[in-house]
Amino acid sequence: MNDPKMGGKPTINLFLKGHDDLATYLLEEDRVNTQISESYNDRFQFNTVVESAATADLLWQSLTGIDLPTDLAVHGLDTPAIKAQFASQLVESDADIIALTIVPELTQASWRHNEQGYLLCPPANWQESWTPAQQAWFSENFTQNALASADAYKTKMTEVIQLLKEKTSAHLIMFGSSSFDPGDLTHNLANKEDTLTMRTHRLNLVMLELSFSQGLTFIDVDRLLAEEGCADHVLAAMQYTTQAHESICREFMHIIADIGFFEERPLLVQMGQRS
Repeated sequence: MNDPKMGGKPTINLFLKGHDDLATYLLEEDRVNTQISESYNDRFQFNTVVESAATADLLWQSLTGIDLPTDLAVHGLDTPAIKAQFASQLVESDADIIALTIVPELTQASWRHNEQGYLLCPPANWQESWTPAQQAWFSENFTQNALASADAYKTKMTEVIQLLKEKTSAHLIMFGSSSFDPGDLTHNLANKEDTLTMRTHRLNLVMLELSFSQGLTFIDVDRLLAEEGCADHVLAAMQYTTQAHESICREFMHIIADIGFFEERPLLVQMGQRS
């Protein structure tokens, strides 16, 4: 049996694998180190690595590790964000905490190469930022997948969580998203595709369920901002005020304090329900 991981280390290795939301909550204005300094008199600091993430199926692809297709480099598409979709630094990192987020899954869909079968998620503005030649090659060789259903997302994230627990000893923390969208005026959902609000509800619920069954920590951003007052702190879908960001960061700090990172004692173990 492995010795338990201990808290009280002066430097905590934090790996943010996700969307811009994670960096905004924790790193904007060095928020997380400012809060830790104020609470613990400079006894602790975070060493943070940030790596972009896309959908759950691409997260799985990046963790299992496949070679970067040569066609991407030939067409000048071997950017750091795209490279991270094929081989993540996460598994090789010495992370104490891995932070993930549902946000990429809310609006993005992966694309599959028609012949080789690998997955890719282009930047949101690829039709404006890529050259005409890059756009033409991509459009000719890839087919877009549908947005993953809540059930498909749950299945794939279960696999991702189990793989991370197998390959790392880090504590896993998943950030949800507020389902409040000031621009959504939908009153009748009958016979309609899910709005962003409904999709967010469904994926938040998935992660809440997985927090129990798989043993990870879920930060319920939807609940936090409802308590703060969504009308005052949600500026647009998935865009929040600075005060909201500070509240989310404080919740993160409370959670890792409860786990034991700021005390010289064994860290709480993240255990799911036994089958």
